[in-house]
Amino acid sequence: MYLPGASQQHPEQPKSCCPEDGPDPSKSDHLLLFVTAVTDVELKRLKDAFKRTSGLSFYMTQQCFYREVLGDGVPPKVAEVIYSSFGGSSKGLHFNNLIVGLVLLTRGRDEEKAKYLFSLFASDLGGYAAREDIEAVLQVLDGEIPPCLKKCFTESDKVNYERFRNWLLQNKEAFTLSRWLLSTGVCVTLTDDSDTPTFYQTLAGVTHCESI
Repeated sequence: MYLPGASQQHPEQPKSCCPEDGPDPSKSDHLLLFVTAVTDVELKRLKDAFKRTSGLSFYMTQQCFYREVLGDGVPPKVAEVIYSSFGGSSKGLHFNNLIVGLVLLTRGRDEEKAKYLFSLFASDLGGYAAREDIEAVLQVLDGEIPPCLKKCFTESDKVNYERFRNWLLQNKEAFTLSRWLLSTGVCVTLTDDSDTPTFYQTLAGVTHCESI
């Protein structure tokens, strides 16, 4: 479960995204999405943009991620959750983690985004999300609990992924993060046609996400 401001443990992301030493591979479903969604040309442009933004470091700072990648349209607490869930820490966010996460945001289908949202709420043990955990995160993010959440817990005070997904896809505007991911469109794209795009232009040059 992710709470803004809390210290988090993050799953590492694949090494193959970047030639430099980086995080170890994980079993995340997002790796397959990354491999199938990004071309070699796009990956090269992203590496170049990352180097221009982060200099010699292989890590992007948290404030740079907010400013250059997400932009001003993302509520601060939502941005913090996204940064933490991508693997960001006080050291920064590694290129590998950044790109795998951005592929999910920009080119992931609703099913993949639902899995991502479920992972923010679920316990590591058992693959269930408890009602109290979901309510705690939503209280921090939005300052309120959506009334429709009770429909997700008609049988128990915890839900598995399938039940959560079914509820979520019928209530895409239930909370800020679901609305941003599933309803209004992510204000991030992976490509830009400028000869020397900035990192912001490369990743956030349009207002609608691309689909695969």
